[in-house]
Amino acid sequence: MTDQQTSDLGVAGVPQDAIKRLAELQPGKAGSIFTSDLSVNEFLLVREAGFRPLGLVLGSSIYHVGLQVGRWGRNQELDVLSQAMYHARELAMSRMEAEADALKADGIVGVRLDVEMRSSARTSRSSSPWARR
Repeated sequence: MTDQQTSDLGVAGVPQDAIKRLAELQPGKAGSIFTSDLSVNEFLLVREAGFRPLGLVLGSSIYHVGLQVGRWGRNQELDVLSQAMYHARELAMSRMEAEADALKADGIVGVRLDVEMRSSARTSRSSSPWARR
């Protein structure tokens, strides 16, 4: 990984541990380690389509949005919470895409997006093995 790629990942908000993990990945090199959360069938379908998985990339964001009060007697969207969820998801996806760019990936397969509500934080995580032709 070049210094420019490392700098770009830092600007995209990718944590230092993730940058280190990506620097250690050497897709296609003999003896390199590959990890994936694809099932065997998903992996075979990716290969059959002509792609070669490169590695697992991740993105995450955690938000604390505080309290938004609504009227419990009527249906309504809680705008602050909705916007926080959309922004958290977008941030997680952009971090994942930055990691994929560092691997010079051409595409994305098998994205899994988890949104969790904790007592005081909303978490968005996305992960996917990326592949290239």
